[in-house]
Amino acid sequence: MVQQQIISPFNGQYPREVAFLRDKGMKRFTVFNPQELDSRLKQYLRFNNTYYSIYGFQGTCDNGYRCDYSTAIIDRLFFDFDTSDEVKITIEDGDKEIEKILVKDTAWGGAYRLHLWCMKHNLSHAIVFSGRGYHIYIFTIKQL
Repeated sequence: MVQQQIISPFNGQYPREVAFLRDKGMKRFTVFNPQELDSRLKQYLRFNNTYYSIYGFQGTCDNGYRCDYSTAIIDRLFFDFDTSDEVKITIEDGDKEIEKILVKDTAWGGAYRLHLWCMKHNLSHAIVFSGRGYHIYIFTIKQL
């Protein structure tokens, strides 16, 4: 049985990128430690949409402005399940058109099935509410 525990999405790995969506586009920063991340979060607290890089990095480029993506520390697999996936179809019935909405799946339905699969295969994983659905991280044994 998989043991449940609280896992930080950052895993103590820095640098990483953080971005804030604003009216004029996205403001992106590279942060090098938890204190710098906390400072940026407080500075941009009024922004609703905040994004973090999934992985930490071993290096930067552009004078430390951006993370060097070729140095990503891949220690987990990332899955994103968003709100219901609706499909609209139009059916012709004689001279009438009938529009139907088919819901293929819900965010929780997909996330829950992946969770059950992870449990069946004894894989360490975390489920995180993302605002529009769920993120699932499946942790790897060694870095890829």
